[in-house]
Amino acid sequence: MPGICLINASALVSAIGDAKQFSSAKGLAAFLALVPTHEQSGTKLISMGISNNTA
Repeated sequence: MPGICLINASALVSAIGDAKQFSSAKGLAAFLALVPTHEQSGTKLISMGISNNTA
């Protein structure tokens, strides 16, 4: 995965454990506190990608 080094990938695997415990990718993303980023102007909604919302 681009942007993820070996140490971070190992930490993610360690924190997640068995990924089958999540019923969906959305559940896994929620566990990792990853949320979609959006901008809205009037009726136009723009998806900006995924960010880590731990603040």
